[in-house]
Amino acid sequence: MQEMNVSTDSTVDNIFIDFIIDDLSKAEWATKKIIKYQNDIQSKIEQARKMKDNYLAEVDNWLKSETEDAQRNIDSLSAMLQPFIENELAGKKKRSINLPSGRAGFKKGNTTFYYGNDKASKDNQQLLEFLVDNHYTEYVKTEIIESVDWGNFKKQLTVTDDGNVVVASTGEIIDVMTANQEPDKFYVQPLVKE
Repeated sequence: MQEMNVSTDSTVDNIFIDFIIDDLSKAEWATKKIIKYQNDIQSKIEQARKMKDNYLAEVDNWLKSETEDAQRNIDSLSAMLQPFIENELAGKKKRSINLPSGRAGFKKGNTTFYYGNDKASKDNQQLLEFLVDNHYTEYVKTEIIESVDWGNFKKQLTVTDDGNVVVASTGEIIDVMTANQEPDKFYVQPLVKE
């Protein structure tokens, strides 16, 4: 018969010291104990997971509440500050004002172009056909398939006050293209301290 190698670690139950498994009933007893301890471990892992999940949910709720409150305060103060900054910048080329604790001003809003009803992009087939048909081939990339060199072509476009999109170099109005100019975005940022 083979003797079971038992750890004498102080955390191990004393009943295992000098215990020898030398028959089927002891083997069965040891198997039941191992399975019980395995189940205990699984139970504790599940309990810990539930505690962790509950704790994380509490932290997430707290963080959401705190950030929502802070964002509401930012939005309220920005709404009060924005008209003052607009007034201070009226008629000036400057787009921001430096204050002792930070800078407030406006960042240029993004312009989204549309060709027909679709957003203008390098994958817009109608825009590609327009460029080819109207000899704007320098803005057509020929790779495996033709596509619009949208990044460079977009730089050639201007938007008139009445919303027409014009190729700046030729003055040609692109009838089926429209542009949606987003409003300038108000911002406040801390000054970088050196």
